[in-house]
Amino acid sequence: MENKLWLVKGDDWEGLFNNGLLIDESHEILKSELVRYMQEYNTLDVEFLWLNNDGIEWLHDVGSLPLKFDEIPEEYFE
Repeated sequence: MENKLWLVKGDDWEGLFNNGLLIDESHEILKSELVRYMQEYNTLDVEFLWLNNDGIEWLHDVGSLPLKFDEIPEEYFE
């Protein structure tokens, strides 16, 4: 898997993934934190993804993002 960060946003929750694994989640990942992770993981490649309404409902049901990025169903992204 490429050296890339994915920031997944859903409602008032955000999760940051690297190499398919959740490395942080919170109500808001601050820009300064994102820059720190970019330095730590030595990457400038960040993709921002938003959950659609079904994804937000799913997130509310499960309570948090999964530990693995590929456990988020593709159809839940905008």
